[in-house]
Amino acid sequence: VAENYSGDWGGGFNLESDSVTKITNSTISGNVSGYLKAANGGTVTFGVTTANEGNVGGGGIMSNSATTELYINHTTITDNAATRFEGGGLYNNSALNTILVENSIIFGNLGNVDTGSTPDDTRGSAIDLVGANVIGVHNNSSLIGNTAGRITTDPSLGALADNGGLTRTHLISDLSVAADAAIGSTLGEDQMGV
Repeated sequence: VAENYSGDWGGGFNLESDSVTKITNSTISGNVSGYLKAANGGTVTFGVTTANEGNVGGGGIMSNSATTELYINHTTITDNAATRFEGGGLYNNSALNTILVENSIIFGNLGNVDTGSTPDDTRGSAIDLVGANVIGVHNNSSLIGNTAGRITTDPSLGALADNGGLTRTHLISDLSVAADAAIGSTLGEDQMGV
């Protein structure tokens, strides 16, 4: 899921109530929440100028309403942005949601890009960690579960490109902190088919 724009919540995904979503071996990159497109269809102007201009979070994924279940496994969430609000990578907007992140990378996302661009990988209510996860800056959210398996070092991701497999990926080098870091993985191969 790459290079999408939303004028409101969730540039890549906006999950609403009573939904169950499972994302495995995927890349969520280059998505933006909260933008206006010029009338001529040319320039994208970041920021929203309506009365709802504060409500544009979750550049990569927005889990917006109570009773949402989201399972993220072996997935990279990077280079996403929330223009006016928060949660550049992943935003959990309700304490009643279940969000489980397993052996994934959430790093290099930005919040508030139209007012100063601050690193903002996860935000909001609790996010449950399983295995080893590379998670950069988490703001105003609690990380629960296997927090000892959280890696905060830059994973040195390559640009989004065709690195083999069915979809584009952000390649990691053998020296990356994310290389072979998964704990308890049952997946036989990664997104590139390796």
